[in-house]
Amino acid sequence: RSGKNVFITGAGGVGKSYIIDQIRRCLPDAAITSTTAISAGNIGGVTLNSWAGLGLGLETPSKMFSKMNERKRHKIRGADALLIDEVSMLHPDTMEKCDELLQKVRGSAEPFGGLQVIAVGDFFQLPPVETRRGVPTRYAFDCDSWGALDFATAHLTEIIRQKDKQFQDILNAIRVGDVSEADLAPLFARTVSDVDRREGDFTSLSATNKEVDARNSKRLSKLPGKTYTYTSTDTGQDFSLKGSRLAETLALKPEALCLYLINNEPLYNGSVVVVVECDDDMVVVECADTGEQYEVRPHKQEVYQGREAVPVKNMGGYWETEDGDKYMEEDVANGKIFRPKIV
Repeated sequence: RSGKNVFITGAGGVGKSYIIDQIRRCLPDAAITSTTAISAGNIGGVTLNSWAGLGLGLETPSKMFSKMNERKRHKIRGADALLIDEVSMLHPDTMEKCDELLQKVRGSAEPFGGLQVIAVGDFFQLPPVETRRGVPTRYAFDCDSWGALDFATAHLTEIIRQKDKQFQDILNAIRVGDVSEADLAPLFARTVSDVDRREGDFTSLSATNKEVDARNSKRLSKLPGKTYTYTSTDTGQDFSLKGSRLAETLALKPEALCLYLINNEPLYNGSVVVVVECDDDMVVVECADTGEQYEVRPHKQEVYQGREAVPVKNMGGYWETEDGDKYMEEDVANGKIFRPKIV
């Protein structure tokens, strides 16, 4: 809220996505973006290239500006902050073009046209894609635009996703590329034979979604019982399920092993669950870690842009909207609250 540019970083599982959600609530006029369509969908945002009008990023900022319609310019001028998730994948050339373009659109020579910039990500993770052969990988922090923002850095260190201290230490060693044989020993102790690998119930990683879908379909077909198919839909503007990691159709059976993809306590993104029971609008799953069972119902993935004024009623000690959302006194102005607008 101070307007300071901030870089939020930390290893996987430290709560970066949770903080993004809190930032959205504190800064309702912030543009929530990410460097890829999938990661943007995961946080209810849009890609940076789409929001800023960069397109494929091949043209000059002047050319991009001349082709930009007034509706897009108005949207950019209406933002007071820009959040960029998965910033490790942001190419420095793209960052500099975005900086120059936003200066033109907002009529300000300040970095990014005077927008407060909140960069989120971990530079130990995926780097930018470099299409030119023989050119060393460069990161966003290698360009002048990064330095001009004079970021304050918030380094998150407590891992929330895994509670196993030994596993946390192994992941951190791998993250920084300083792995000893002692670090790897607990992992190698869990290797299985080819026979076990074909028959075992555990999470398997593949290089492409096509391979994953084929393997999942084959395993699902071997399970007894009825197959339940759940179909997703998308509504609104500027967003489609295509390009996100949310499946358009999902087939399930009892005994199916699944990976949970959202944070919804006590389950979280990455929880391994086993389907216990299926119904037309509800699935009962058992958490592989705890053995506890939970009901899972349809999830709404919302995409926000800008903000809207919503009337609230004084309930004595707190204020409440017509749909039941509660707010404190300091969030209310003239009988209304301003919250992120769902698009």
